[in-house]
Amino acid sequence: MKKENKKVYVVSWFFPPVNAAEGIVAFKLMKESKYSYDVFTQANNDKYAFKKDDKLVSKNVNPIFSNKLDKKEWINDAVDNYFNNKEKYFCIITRCMPPESFEVGLKIKKRDKNVFWIASFSDPLAYSPYTKLIEEKNPYKNTKFTLTKPIKNGIWNLRRLHYRLCDDPEKKNKRIQKKTLMNADLIVFNNIYQMKYILSRYKKYNFEKKSVIVPHSFDESFYEKVNKFYKDKKVMSFLGHLDNYRNARVFLEAVNRIKKEDKKLKDKIEFRFYGNIGEKDKVYIDKNNMSDIIKICKPVTYLESLKVMKQSDYLLLIDANLDEYLKENIFFASKIVDYLGSGSNIFAITMDKGISKDVILKSGGVVSNFETEEVYNNLKNIINDKTKYKLNNNYIKLFNNKEVSKNFDIFLEKVYNGIEVECNTQEEDNNG
Repeated sequence: MKKENKKVYVVSWFFPPVNAAEGIVAFKLMKESKYSYDVFTQANNDKYAFKKDDKLVSKNVNPIFSNKLDKKEWINDAVDNYFNNKEKYFCIITRCMPPESFEVGLKIKKRDKNVFWIASFSDPLAYSPYTKLIEEKNPYKNTKFTLTKPIKNGIWNLRRLHYRLCDDPEKKNKRIQKKTLMNADLIVFNNIYQMKYILSRYKKYNFEKKSVIVPHSFDESFYEKVNKFYKDKKVMSFLGHLDNYRNARVFLEAVNRIKKEDKKLKDKIEFRFYGNIGEKDKVYIDKNNMSDIIKICKPVTYLESLKVMKQSDYLLLIDANLDEYLKENIFFASKIVDYLGSGSNIFAITMDKGISKDVILKSGGVVSNFETEEVYNNLKNIINDKTKYKLNNNYIKLFNNKEVSKNFDIFLEKVYNGIEVECNTQEEDNNG
């Protein structure tokens, strides 16, 4: 096969039409690339995903769907597919999460020492502060294993028994993460804070020398031209996943306080939540009779979510409160760049330092910490039109997938031509 016809072999557990955030991020990056891609994926598991959407297709992106439901079988299927078609590809990209994609990369690299392997992180695979938050806030974390506990505790009992009988998943993730960092030829992170956090545990290896930052991107062609929901009332929408750990409590408390002060609030603004919201938040909304201004909406497809963003006057971002575990927020939610692409104003509740605050402030949005008082003051200003938004379009353009893909293609072109990749992890060059 001629060199100019060679493709990139991509391994991504999530990929359209199974529209989890990781799959959509990967698709947008490849869609505007000058290279062609075969993407090994699966079409069955849609956990943590939007509703399926068959409209996300591109001529240069060819999904290969595996029917293997067991992840070990899926890993072997991905490896076999690569070696059966090895002559088609000039490099491989593995996208994590979940960790199985990196296991594919490790197996391929072990058998094919010369393949150029690009390992792309969406979140830390090991030592995740979010995992630590969930473990420490788990109400049953100190429960001893016993068969006499109530049935409602059964799932936690089974989990603890599993950890005793089997390998702790965190230990496995630590091994996979270290092996990946050591064996991959190029490591991709989505922001500078994430890179520093992950690599801080491996300083003696100097992995920075083979690391690059490729931010999430939006696709301007995905947005419809639509009107706002109302002419005489504002709408602030949240799109994404919330639960009892990453929750909306401080936001709801602030809204409840404003509602008690302003009897006409429901005529001024409506708050909408699309996606999942924690049961404790639902109870709070019901208990405080807030359903007249806070609407829990049905799930939408990815493209429908972009329409909602355009129709909304304001978009709400709520990060997990990780102040006990981190000095800086390392998690770059991909919906932030979709928010940017919509052109709607953004209000973010996040940590005092980190990638979310940097991007939202530089783009022209408003940021609050997790103190109810600060959220309350910012919301009042927004509702009463005392907040003057001014979008920084030059900065927002940096996250357009045409720009991001063009920059990523520079790395691929060097790989394609056998030229050493010069890595750049300077914050000002990669995060705007």
